[in-house]
Amino acid sequence: MARSTRHLLAVLDELKRIGVEFVSFRENLDTAGLLGRAIMVIIGAIAELERSLIVERVRIGMRRARLDGQRIGRTPLVPDSAAIHRTVSTARASDRSPEDIAFRRPRTVRTA
Repeated sequence: MARSTRHLLAVLDELKRIGVEFVSFRENLDTAGLLGRAIMVIIGAIAELERSLIVERVRIGMRRARLDGQRIGRTPLVPDSAAIHRTVSTARASDRSPEDIAFRRPRTVRTA
């Protein structure tokens, strides 16, 4: 429902502003009252703490793996030398610019 305790409170406030009260039947929790809202904040804080601990453990594990010499992430692609050579040869034989050739080749969008 929310990524942080602050976001949880903002969601609950927004729901209250539009006249909606959050009720969880499984946990028997109603945010219409002060106690229900306080319990919701405590649950949100514990969930945020748990998420932070998971992120920290993952970072520690990745750092440890790097120190042990393990590769993190996807293996690098090996370029197809023959295809590159054919493209360069074709480009040299034609009047196309390098930019034109580059935009005609399939590209992969890289994400950060």
